[in-house]
Amino acid sequence: MDQHILFLPGPANLGIKLQLDTENTLKGLQTLVDGLVDCVRPQEGWTHPQLATVDLWINDDGGFREDFELNLEASFLVGYGIIGPAVVARSNKDGATIGLTAEDFAAFTEMGMNIMAIEIVHSDSDSALMAIYRDQPCDSNDS
Repeated sequence: MDQHILFLPGPANLGIKLQLDTENTLKGLQTLVDGLVDCVRPQEGWTHPQLATVDLWINDDGGFREDFELNLEASFLVGYGIIGPAVVARSNKDGATIGLTAEDFAAFTEMGMNIMAIEIVHSDSDSALMAIYRDQPCDSNDS
């Protein structure tokens, strides 16, 4: 399985290293961004040269969702505002979504981006996504 990064918005503003099932990448991406997906790329000259050609998969309706927040880490990566969760991946010469390289992860570290060291394997269920969201700190008012 390929390794990707999921950037979650909110108080934690963190990235989580995860693996997507390459047999059903679209379904996995849709689950992780909570809806239909759109692919965007960093603005030219904006980010680390190693990351200039990564794909950022976002929720196609993110800007219209009141339950989504500004994703600071994803926005920092691409150079413009991203609303909601975002998955960072690469694509091969045939256009298939593939995982990030060791050089990509080193570039994130060099940029000082907050990538959690835990690894979560995403399957066909939503359970991995729920585990990710529950892992975030809760407000003291939450029960």
